[in-house]
Amino acid sequence: MARIVLTAHAREDLIRLREFLAEESDIAANNAIRALTTSIDHLASFPEMGKETAALKGMRILHKPYGQAGYRIYYRWLPRSEKILILKIQHHKEA
Repeated sequence: MARIVLTAHAREDLIRLREFLAEESDIAANNAIRALTTSIDHLASFPEMGKETAALKGMRILHKPYGQAGYRIYYRWLPRSEKILILKIQHHKEA
């Protein structure tokens, strides 16, 4: 099983997304973050479940449907070190 490592940027993304959602509902914010972290945890067992990107070699994107749009989790799978680096997390409506 691979080890998950959240970069500082990814941790900041989770905080930012939670704060944004909490403006409307703490429950919705907690549920969304729980769904995202569950998907990230699943990567430890299935590191290739995200799609490889043609534009960014070595990077994968896991699309997490949630609500009306969903989220994208950008990560790198480093098989030699059995590590998954979570680089960025963003809502589908973000650029």
